Amino acid sequence: MRTFQSKWIQIGQGLIENRGRVFFLLYPLSFLWSVVVFYKNWLYLKKVFSPHKVSRTVISVGNLVAGGTGKTPLTLLLAQSFSHRVAILSRGSGVQGELADEPALLAQRCPRAKVYLGKNRKKSAQKAIDEGADCLILDDGFQHRKLFRDFDLLLLSTKDPFGRGSGDFDFSIPIHQQSHPYLPRGYLRDSPKRLQEASAIFLNPITSEKELEEWKSYLDVSSPLIGVRLEVGKIVGGALSGLCVGLFCGIAHPKNFKHTVMELGGTLVHELILADHEGLFPEQLWLFAKQAQSLGADALVCTEKDFIKLPPLTALPIPVIYLEMELKITAGYQNWQNLVDKIGEKIDNRKCYER
Repeated sequence: MRTFQSKWIQIGQGLIENRGRVFFLLYPLSFLWSVVVFYKNWLYLKKVFSPHKVSRTVISVGNLVAGGTGKTPLTLLLAQSFSHRVAILSRGSGVQGELADEPALLAQRCPRAKVYLGKNRKKSAQKAIDEGADCLILDDGFQHRKLFRDFDLLLLSTKDPFGRGSGDFDFSIPIHQQSHPYLPRGYLRDSPKRLQEASAIFLNPITSEKELEEWKSYLDVSSPLIGVRLEVGKIVGGALSGLCVGLFCGIAHPKNFKHTVMELGGTLVHELILADHEGLFPEQLWLFAKQAQSLGADALVCTEKDFIKLPPLTALPIPVIYLEMELKITAGYQNWQNLVDKIGEKIDNRKCYER
C-alpha cells in the first residue's frame, strides 16, 4: 500500500505542475511561507539569532527549492575530493524506512566518510568532532542556519531555478520581474535574494562555458559559478541496450530518468512513478515485477537511490538493473579548483592551529 505521506506528496506535485482548479487555494499558504522565510532570514541578518560555531570547517550543500537539484551527488563529490576525515551531517528523513535513501547512498558510495543522522545538526556536529572528523559537510543545509558554515554551496536547476514547476526557464524575462512562488504554490523554500550569500553557485545541467557565461550575466551575482551535469557512471546488473524494461523510481524528476533509460537503449513497457524518496513494500515490488514481465519486460530498472531502499530480491521473476549517477564538472573548472583549494587550506589551517 502507498503511505499517506507519499500520496500527499504526489498530490502536491500535481497541483504545482498541472495548475489544477483548486490551485488558487494555495496562495494564502504560499504567502505565509514567504513571510516566515523573510523574518527568519531578517533575524539572522540583524544578528538577533546567531549560528553556533564549531571547531571544524563546515561546508553546507543546499538549494533554494524543494526537490532534486543534485545535492547528494555534489555532497558525494566533495567528500571524495579531500583526503581529510570527512563527516556528513544529514537530517535522514524519508517517506518510509529507518535510513533514508540519500544518507544510505552516501554511506555506500563513500565509506571513508561517516554519515551522521539527526535533525539536531549541532549535536551531530559535536559527535562527529569527538570521533575525529576534520571537516563537516552539512547535507541540505542552506536553510539550516543554526549551525555556522565556512562555505555555503548552493545548487540551482537551469530548467527551473526558482521552483515554478513549469518547465524550461525563460531568459527573456528579467529575474526581478519573474514571480517566485513559495511552497506549496511552487517549489521555492527560500529567498532568491540569498544567492549573494553563496560561496559558490553550482548550475545543473550546464554543457559549456558559453552557457555558464549566459547564466552569470543573467543572475548578476558576485559568487563564482560552476557548471555541472549528472551523468551515468555505471550500469549495475547488466546493459540496457535492446532490453524491454519495467521502470520504477521515487525521485523528484522522473521524466529525466526515463529519458536517460531510453537514451541507453531501454524500451519502456511498464512504469511505476513513486513520490520523491518513497520506497516499495515487498508485495508491491513483486506485483510490479510480475506485471512488467507479463508485458514483455526482460528486467526492471531504477535509480541507485531506489535500489538501496529495496527489500530482498530473491523471489523476483526478473532481475533489477540500476544506474549509478555521477556529478561532472562541465564549466567553471578554475572556480571549482579554487573552491577545493580554499576548503582544503581552511581545514589544514585549523588542524595546525589546534596543534
